[in-house]
Amino acid sequence: MASSAHPQRRRAELVGVATRLFAAKGFEAASLQDVADDFGVLKGSLFHYIVSKDELLAEIIEGVYEDAAREVWSITGQEGRAVDRLRRVITAYVVFMSRHLDEVTVWLRDFNSLPDARRRALRAREDQDRHRLEGLIADAQLEGSLRADIEPRLAALALLGAMNWVHRWFQPRKLPAEQIGAAFADMFFAGLLPRPA
Repeated sequence: MASSAHPQRRRAELVGVATRLFAAKGFEAASLQDVADDFGVLKGSLFHYIVSKDELLAEIIEGVYEDAAREVWSITGQEGRAVDRLRRVITAYVVFMSRHLDEVTVWLRDFNSLPDARRRALRAREDQDRHRLEGLIADAQLEGSLRADIEPRLAALALLGAMNWVHRWFQPRKLPAEQIGAAFADMFFAGLLPRPA
């Protein structure tokens, strides 16, 4: 048991090293030699853990989708009013971005460096997540909690665009991510709340 755990732990450490390097230098600029140097092994020893640099990139980016499915998108299926779940999704998304800054940076900046087939598969997951958000907005409209004259797809795209940009300016010492997420929800709802008759 211990013997199989050690290589898995070392591989996870390697992915962490690659994530930090790709976030700092960019996928194209960071070399496997850079990864090996930071990991503390000879370059050839990396191939004990990975097949290629592309594989490292795919694992980092696929991990973003897996983690977001657990930490953010699972909220859409919880019980309660759609508008309350939407508020929780917005806060959770911003918190997620703040906790995974390096991974998210690699995802948003280096996504197009993935091979076509992997890119298409991840785009399908991205569409599924966006549809969940659209569905939540539409359900909140049906509840009467949000304006009915707003197109859910446009609202979802605007919200995702704003939340995805957090990784560019978030600084942990300034404002807590939870507070930023709550502020995003407040601003979003201020534009979508039903207007007085």
